[in-house]
Amino acid sequence: MRNAEFGVGIEAGIIRVKGFEEGFDVTIAAVIDGSGKVTLGLSPGFMIPRKFMNEVMQGVELNDVVSRYYGEPNIGRKYGLIGALTRRFIDRVILNTEAVYMALIPRMPWNAELFRG
Repeated sequence: MRNAEFGVGIEAGIIRVKGFEEGFDVTIAAVIDGSGKVTLGLSPGFMIPRKFMNEVMQGVELNDVVSRYYGEPNIGRKYGLIGALTRRFIDRVILNTEAVYMALIPRMPWNAELFRG
């Protein structure tokens, strides 16, 4: 879209914290404007069960591990692991939304001076 004010990219991934066997699932959002300025935001992160991380560390995609465990194909593209773990109280759309909100904080007019240069 050539006339768009912003472009938004969203991706989830796993971060590791030293001293923990579990990984943490976190979503990151990037917002870019016409001038090329990029701002980033993260969602809340949550621990991935060690049972799942063991397979992920062997090279298996988290979506595949979770889909097999819950017996639902492509669970990660629906409500995600967070939805399965919380029985859909929280789903991946909520995490995506939160990450985008966080990426927009520097762009809020009342914060512009704080985030300049």
